[in-house]
Amino acid sequence: MNSEIITNPVNKSIADVLKRKLEIKGSNKKDRFSIVLVTNEYPTDERRTPGGGIGTVYYELANGLVSIGHDVSVITLTRIKETSYFENGVHIYKIFPMYYQPEEHIKLKRATLKSLYWSKAVSKKLFSFLNEKKIDIIQFPELDGQAYCFLKDVKEQLASNYNENNFRTLIRLHSFTKYYKKMKDTLSLVEYQRLELEKIALQNCDLVISSCNATAEAAKKIMMINNLKYEIIPNSIDSGFFKPKKRKNKADNEGKFVFGYVGKLRYAKGVDNIINAFSVIAAENDKVELFLIGRERDYAYSLISCLEENIKERIKIIGQIPREELVEYYQKFDCFILASRYESFPNTLLEAMSCGIPVIASNVGCVNEIIGGSSNIIFNPEDIEQLIKAMNTMLRKPHIREKTGFYNRKSVELNYSRKIIAKRYIKLYKKMLKR
Repeated sequence: MNSEIITNPVNKSIADVLKRKLEIKGSNKKDRFSIVLVTNEYPTDERRTPGGGIGTVYYELANGLVSIGHDVSVITLTRIKETSYFENGVHIYKIFPMYYQPEEHIKLKRATLKSLYWSKAVSKKLFSFLNEKKIDIIQFPELDGQAYCFLKDVKEQLASNYNENNFRTLIRLHSFTKYYKKMKDTLSLVEYQRLELEKIALQNCDLVISSCNATAEAAKKIMMINNLKYEIIPNSIDSGFFKPKKRKNKADNEGKFVFGYVGKLRYAKGVDNIINAFSVIAAENDKVELFLIGRERDYAYSLISCLEENIKERIKIIGQIPREELVEYYQKFDCFILASRYESFPNTLLEAMSCGIPVIASNVGCVNEIIGGSSNIIFNPEDIEQLIKAMNTMLRKPHIREKTGFYNRKSVELNYSRKIIAKRYIKLYKKMLKR
């Protein structure tokens, strides 16, 4: 995202419209799709950070699709002010949730109803789009059944003009949390109800997309949808933004070796294991540091409170920061650690790889599909001894770090860049629209 803060959305819109007209002038309009992406999280001018993995995924996808000449609109949540404007060629609509409580949902918990308030507002906005212009593709994340109301309303209110529109609906699997909790029998009532909304939506859309086989197969098993049809398209990354910074010498980090983590600071992400492993390494080496970047800092502070002062002072706990600052931290890392107990497709793994950083990652979700077969190190998420050994290997063997960092950067450029992934989506959209 551009570092310039948008102070006047109207002027920004005009500039973006003119820019996009020049970019698409002379292109084949027949091959230009009108795509609507729905996401409750998206990094807009209200909040310069994505908020979570879904926000990052849809930000990268929207900008990738625009970069190859397609018309992209994003419907996203706001609690400040409803508005719409262009940003980087993407038309962003920020809308409020709306009150919605039909009789069949009267027994749902309040938190579950809040999910439906958002889903209903999305449905209303999408119907207004369909009345105004031709839409080819409407894509949702599965999380909390964001597609539920629209798919239900389409069946009940389908009119001839919608048939002529000939749009297709997709749901992209994102979160692994509910699947993991159901396997562990720790789902709350609200999570169970939201999972039911997700299941109904998945059964009614045209196609499901997953970032990897592990997530899709877990969805099939946990929600007992044996006939679930899905396509695999991984996440993408702006490799032109997340890029390596050439270091002249070891003094760039003041002689320190920096381990880094980016993501939510919570138990599910294995932050406790990262801190425990680092404390062992730091007790033997006073030239190591650990950077923890993300939301929920209080959890991390509680974990380091009992550590010796000389170790505690080398653990830097930093809150969630804008992308423009985040890339600068990545470029300081000598090794990136992902220790999650469960994951789908961790965006931070791609960000680190794109910056040419060697990686230590727990064997969860898509991790093996992303870095398996390379010199990056994969470990069991509950085996802290494996993590300590991996950290020592990266610390003591610079030739492995150099080889792995080079591999990671090339892998991202060849497999996960914005344009490459956007083209895969377009190929899939074309296939769907021919049916």
